[in-house]
Amino acid sequence: MLTQWGVQYSDGAVLVSRRAAAFYAGIALMLLLARNAEASKARFALAKGVSLTCLILATLGILEWQSGSATAQILVAVVLEAFLAVAFLLSNKAK
Repeated sequence: MLTQWGVQYSDGAVLVSRRAAAFYAGIALMLLLARNAEASKARFALAKGVSLTCLILATLGILEWQSGSATAQILVAVVLEAFLAVAFLLSNKAK
């Protein structure tokens, strides 16, 4: 993915990428296990947290593309992140 985005390979970038992947895997498992939970304040809090994370990632992706730190390929991730942010907010309602 780093190569696709035009980010130069480095040991530091790979280290951070692996650690981020582990973090995201944990979040994905948490959301998978909570997917059938009843509507509640806790479920809404999870959705809002994931939405905020996705919006921050999308914003950073745009800024990295504009600054030349990443190629336009990062915009694919930006669109997906923005979609997920909206989807998580629209699919959950607090009690």
